[in-house]
Amino acid sequence: MNMNLTNSCENDEKLMLSVASDNDVAFDMLYNRYGRRLCGFFIRMLACSVDEAKDYIQELFIRVYEYRRNYNGECFSSWLYSIAYNICKNELRHRNVRMRFEALYCKEESEEQPMLQDSEYLTRILHHIIDKLPQVQREVFILRYI
Repeated sequence: MNMNLTNSCENDEKLMLSVASDNDVAFDMLYNRYGRRLCGFFIRMLACSVDEAKDYIQELFIRVYEYRRNYNGECFSSWLYSIAYNICKNELRHRNVRMRFEALYCKEESEEQPMLQDSEYLTRILHHIIDKLPQVQREVFILRYI
């Protein structure tokens, strides 16, 4: 293992153990260290805007703080990204439910196709198709390509 990765992991572990002891400065350091990377992670995994990604980051760090005393000293980044991945899985599951609800109960949109240049429209279509995949295939596709 790369020495820098080992040191970073050990430093993160120490910071998280400090967070477990209610050290708010350590919490801020972890937030600043991982916030930007997690923003990109959520944007790729959920095909969302930067503002939405920031909301997911807030949700993630709320969970980190809530579960700070459950942290058992494993590599912090692995622990953090497993929580982030679970947030993504839950969000994708909720999107699937919302899409089914809308299909059943919401009025049909007009038959006219929006302009293909509308990236928001294309993103919705892509997510609709991805959501139709079986759970395992959807997760693999998202992790590999998104």
